[in-house]
Amino acid sequence: MRCQRVLMIFLLSLFISSSALGWAVVSMALREMRGDNAPLPISILTGLYLDILIPAAVFLSFGYLLGEFLGRGNLEGIGVPTLIGSFLVFLLLTTPLDSILIPWEVSPEGVCRRAPYMPEEYLLSMAFMMSVSSLFIVSWVLASTRSNEPED
Repeated sequence: MRCQRVLMIFLLSLFISSSALGWAVVSMALREMRGDNAPLPISILTGLYLDILIPAAVFLSFGYLLGEFLGRGNLEGIGVPTLIGSFLVFLLLTTPLDSILIPWEVSPEGVCRRAPYMPEEYLLSMAFMMSVSSLFIVSWVLASTRSNEPED
């Protein structure tokens, strides 16, 4: 039983962190493809949908389904460790991405080389997506408290 719980925590953490990271990379790629030539209202609306609304709906529905399926009793045993584990796995997964997402720059001598930093908008987008992914625990709590209320 303990081994199944640890395996479930690990798999849920891996699923949540990889989906948050994947969504952040897709969002950054679409933002780069769109470029600076998009009008400001369209840029704000697509950024709002890509960075907030769609991932929030996915994580909220995922957490709600987990809350309905696993209930309140597993919230402390599986939900909270999954949230902490997904954050740690997310940090482990972004370390190799740091070498992939670092842009190239041209030095004053004309030599093309890798820039010594990761752009802040990449880090900010990844951190924001990880915070949006924590909404799954909020919906788990909502689903489990709703199911424990006495029926009239």
